[in-house]
Amino acid sequence: MFTWVTIGTSALAVTISTNAITLNAAAAAHFQDVRYVMVGIDREHLQIAVRPLTKRELELKVYPQESMYKLTVGKGYARITNKALVAQIAKELSCSIENGKLPARFDEKEHLLIADVRERGDEG
Repeated sequence: MFTWVTIGTSALAVTISTNAITLNAAAAAHFQDVRYVMVGIDREHLQIAVRPLTKRELELKVYPQESMYKLTVGKGYARITNKALVAQIAKELSCSIENGKLPARFDEKEHLLIADVRERGDEG
């Protein structure tokens, strides 16, 4: 008798490498029509948030340009490529987060993808 093995493909995850923050397919699904995001850091809870910016927010210039990051959406992923951003996150959280997969959740009320650094898992 076989027991069929399933993996958590529907689980939201964020992977951080030296140069980029990558959202898996499940997380990227919340960003399909998004081209720019903001990235936030919660030092107290060791969390990283990615907030999609709407076209209207961009047109009205609601947020300063230097707080926006380009989001590249591909088939099955979305990526923020910015080495300085990754270095700043590591510095702010006082830990090495590179090459780690972080579990994430999407907060519908706040419209944020939140990744938890405390539950970091190694890639491999």
